[in-house]
Amino acid sequence: MKLENLTLLLRDGLANRMRVIASIAHFAKQGVQIKVLWLMNWALNCEYEKLFCPIDGFVFINIKNEPRMFHSYQNNIIKRYISKIYNKLKGYDYVFTKGETNVPLQLKPIFDNYQNVYVAMCYCLTDKEDYSIFKPSTHVCDILNHFNFSNYIGIHIRRGDHISSTD
Repeated sequence: MKLENLTLLLRDGLANRMRVIASIAHFAKQGVQIKVLWLMNWALNCEYEKLFCPIDGFVFINIKNEPRMFHSYQNNIIKRYISKIYNKLKGYDYVFTKGETNVPLQLKPIFDNYQNVYVAMCYCLTDKEDYSIFKPSTHVCDILNHFNFSNYIGIHIRRGDHISSTD
């Protein structure tokens, strides 16, 4: 594997962000430097450190504005060339911001052939997931310790799920 530095832009809800991190945890164990740009936005306006403890091999940076990047592969050769120059000036060999199906298959050759990669999406990036790396922060534990959970039941309804359930 040629990948040395991986930058992730995480901008969706908590579960989506966790999915991406869990899918690349094994890269950190292989020595890949992983920088996570944790976008605090309408989907999750909370700093990473308030939710979880640090993860070995990951650097989390809380940001308020999404950086401007251009997907490296463009159909138009002029756009592709401009994207390549722009991304290289930003320090990236490859920028991946598009992909909806078979993302791990799309990313494998990129991880194998480029050293500095930037990825912005909420899908699993590989076919391996390790959720055991997430440990709640002391802040979260302190809040939870004040509750008596014997009288509660939890239900999570995603914003758009209720719309399709009426069909």
